[in-house]
This record gives sequence, C-alpha cells and structure tokens, in this order.
Amino acid sequence: MLSAPPEAQLRMGQVVLQVRPAPDVSGDLAYEWSDSFFSVPAGTPDGGGITLCSAPPLALQDALPRHWLHARAVCASPEDARCTVELRAPFTLVNACPCDVLCRLNPPVSRTLLGKEKACISDATQVPELIVANGRGGEVWVPLGGQAEILPLCLDSEGCFHWVCNGKPGKTRCRWKHANCIIAVLDARRRGEVVWHFVHAEMRPDARGADTALRIAAQSVMPVFDTVAEDLSLAIALRDTSGSLTSWSLPLQAITSTRSVEEMIELEFRGMYVRLNACRQGRELMVYAHTWFVNSTGLQARLFQPWGPGPMHPVPAFSERVAFLP
Repeated sequence: MLSAPPEAQLRMGQVVLQVRPAPDVSGDLAYEWSDSFFSVPAGTPDGGGITLCSAPPLALQDALPRHWLHARAVCASPEDARCTVELRAPFTLVNACPCDVLCRLNPPVSRTLLGKEKACISDATQVPELIVANGRGGEVWVPLGGQAEILPLCLDSEGCFHWVCNGKPGKTRCRWKHANCIIAVLDARRRGEVVWHFVHAEMRPDARGADTALRIAAQSVMPVFDTVAEDLSLAIALRDTSGSLTSWSLPLQAITSTRSVEEMIELEFRGMYVRLNACRQGRELMVYAHTWFVNSTGLQARLFQPWGPGPMHPVPAFSERVAFLP
C-alpha cells in the first residue's frame, strides 16, 4: 500500500497517478509511464474503472506488447476522506474444468454473407432499446445508430432467433439454416427499423499452429495484460489424452454490456460433441462443465455411448481419468 505524495494530492481522497510494470516483472525493462489519471475518475464516484496503457521502451515497441491495466476506485465513506485504487488485469480467464483448456485470443474467423433483411421492431415514436439473444444463453445489446455482431448464434427448433425491444419480446425466422452469426444494424434515422445481416462464420486455421495457443491448467486462473478487454474475443478447445485436438469454438466476447448469464460452448470431436459452459462476472470469464466422469477404480475403464446408427462410440478423455458427460 502506498500513500501519494502531497504534490500529487488535489483534495482528500483525490490524487493524480501514473502506473507502469515494475522492472522485476518485465525483465528489467523500463516500460513507459501510463497517462495521468485521477484516483476517482470524473463522473464515476462509486468506483468506476478506467483502462490504462504502458508502452515498452521505444526501441522494442515493434517486438514487445503493450501492458494494460484496469484501475478501479474503491471509495471509503466521506468521513474518512480517502480512496483506495485497485489495479488488476483488464481481463481474467478462469478454468474451472478438471482438465487443461486451450485458448486463442482474437482468433481469425472467416465470414460469408448469406443475405440480409429489414424489419420493423418498434414504433417510430420510440427510441429502440434492442437486445438480441444468441440462443446459447448469451445476450448482445445493439447500439442505436450502430451495429453489433451476435456470434455464435444458435437458431431454435423453428429456425428463429429471439430479441427484446423496449421490453417487448419478439422473434425472427431465418431463411438460411446455416446462419450461425448475425450483424444487427439499428438505424438512427429510421427509428424502429433494424437490418439483419445473416452470416455463416467459420474458424480459420492459425498459421502459427495449435502449439501457440495459450494453455490454462485445470482449476487455475490466467490474467490477460496485453489487450483491451472491450475489444477481446476468445476461442476454446480441448486436447485429449492421445494429443488430438477438438474443434475450436466460435469466438466468445470477453465482456458484455448485458447481464451476466450462462453461455454454452460446443466443441466437435470425431463426430461427437463436448459441451462446456461459460459465465461472465465483470471482467472475469469462467469456463466450466456441469458434469463429468472420473475413473477412480484403478482399472482401465472406458465410457461408450451410442451416436447414430452403428456401434457404440468411446467418450473422449481429456485428462488421465476424466471424461465429460454429454
């Protein structure tokens, strides 16, 4: 805990600060100081946050990433006239699964436009407040006069996706069954009108190979310092005990502006599906599974399950004794 020097104090509980990584955690490199900021940002007296950037030395800026931190003020009571500033990673990924999880940050995705449709979702006299459900438990807010991408998207049994505008629920049928992504454009000049762009998205192979993916050990936490959380998406995969990799999930947004909900992650592995879950809490995203099977017999037991016509299929194991149940 540090107390600001008198020359940095504007008033009790309000000071001007700069931050940068300590040399002992940055390989004895002198990172540049961040921009100056107030301990209590203007307009956020109740602990609002601000994202700060510290650049590497000028000679190494093409080789080393920038270092980002998120500062949040925790104000005491007015009688104490003091304020505590917490510095954390802009984003933290928590692996609550019983096996290692692979992760790619801002993965490459190819998008193919299938078609678009216009729709009227509210009265022209109202300012539309549109939230679109992705069918996997997540929600995306669409800004007025802007656009938002709903990815991944899962249509319901009738081929529809669901949305809420000004508190009124609605649904739209998609003519393209292979659509797994929507770009919603909310027109500011024509209130109540939205344009749905239906897209088929696929993960592109990373030229660097799977070995460059980040590995988060079972039951562990990975803070991410080298990116801005608001611009961050991530893909998840698993590797079985033989070294084979599942498919990569379509990207998830690291943080969202809507309420925290549970969202499903679907991975394909040799014609079978492994389902994990993700839940966001502020700047933290947790990946976990509801149920799994643990072989504690000491024997070489294997699980099998039916999958369409033909013989039983072995359930893949992603650690020495753990298999996820469908």
